[in-house]
Amino acid sequence: MADERERLNELTAAAERGDAQAKYNYANELYKAAEGGLVKAQRELGIILRDGNGIPKNDKEAVQWFRKAAEQDDRDAQWALGVMLRDGGVGIQKNPQEAAEWFRKALASRDPAKWWHPTKQLEFGIMLRDGNGIPKNDKEATEWLEKTAEHFRMVAEQYNDWSSPRSVDDLQLGTQAVHCGGCGFSVGHILLS
Repeated sequence: MADERERLNELTAAAERGDAQAKYNYANELYKAAEGGLVKAQRELGIILRDGNGIPKNDKEAVQWFRKAAEQDDRDAQWALGVMLRDGGVGIQKNPQEAAEWFRKALASRDPAKWWHPTKQLEFGIMLRDGNGIPKNDKEATEWLEKTAEHFRMVAEQYNDWSSPRSVDDLQLGTQAVHCGGCGFSVGHILLS
């Protein structure tokens, strides 16, 4: 398995340099590793099939590989699967309920050090708030948006770049915004968009 990972890393580097043959070889190696059960390969194969990077685009097959990795608790694959089920694609019927479930699984990481993505929490909260491709749920949306706001409050305090407000209510009313040092955006403005 270690040799397989090393080979994939070498092919990844070559493919990222834009070498067409390397992209093709990378895709072939990914197929082998994915069929052998390597979760990272299953997720990466889903990505290149979804994007058509080096091989023909195939949404239906991308969903199959994302699902295999997602069922093995790969958070990034769970999120990617949720996006594809939310948006649909060639041969993929939209499934808002299942999409929302995969988003929830991706965000329910038991080990935040492995998968901590406040921007995903924010995105999911906005999807729930607006009913964007998934069932609208104001209560759950508020919970996710509050988690996001709390995270960025902590980041702002760590960077000593804190500006009012001090409550989620202020954020939701849009009276002011939390500016996250180094993040490049204002959480308050995003929550209101």
